[in-house]
Amino acid sequence: MAPRAQRRGRWLASPAPCLRDADRPCMGEAWRWALDAIDAEATTRHGRRFAGLDEAEQDALITLMQRGELGGADWRGMDPQKFFKRR
Repeated sequence: MAPRAQRRGRWLASPAPCLRDADRPCMGEAWRWALDAIDAEATTRHGRRFAGLDEAEQDALITLMQRGELGGADWRGMDPQKFFKRR
């Protein structure tokens, strides 16, 4: 039998099951899409990526996502409001 660390490494290297809604990608992919999209939204609105915004600007952008007032091609068909609610 392989040492515990090797067994754990093999387990971690295997793909995780995809638990998701039919209209949304797997959770890991949904997070990558959402982070890319929120950066694009921030850049479009403020000329800076999300991490470069001040706290009030970040809060305002997240509030727009929460209300369902964001969207567009950067979201790749994923509903930003649903993502906010189910993340």
